[in-house]
Amino acid sequence: MEGKNKEFSTQDSFSAYLKTAVRNTKIKYIKKHVKIQEAEIPIGDSAYAEAESGQGDYYRHLEEQVSRLCEDFGDVEQLLNLIENERLLAALMKLDDERKRLIFWRIINGMSFEEIAARLHIPMKKAVDTYYNTLKKLRKEMRHG
Repeated sequence: MEGKNKEFSTQDSFSAYLKTAVRNTKIKYIKKHVKIQEAEIPIGDSAYAEAESGQGDYYRHLEEQVSRLCEDFGDVEQLLNLIENERLLAALMKLDDERKRLIFWRIINGMSFEEIAARLHIPMKKAVDTYYNTLKKLRKEMRHG
């Protein structure tokens, strides 16, 4: 029983690491695009003014933009290009498209397994199993590079 708890603990910590790495990457990505938009958007624009109203609001604004961007798989590919951890990037790039979508939808967008299963047209149990097997695969790949 203890071995199983240790395995779940390891999965949780790896998921947290992966989520943090991807979150930091997506924030860098959005900051870059916000800078571009600042040059293009008039100062009176409400979205820009809202983003300028405070740091907390600014990051909420970034998170909302990231969620919208991550709906499209092309944006997942753009986020992958910004990941600085070479081992993590290499491991993620080896995944097939379905696994990439599943990982990003679950970790970045916080989608439920039911939502993911519906989008991928697979049973929920398969979505859950694929997610955890993918985490194991990523962990193993990062360890052995």
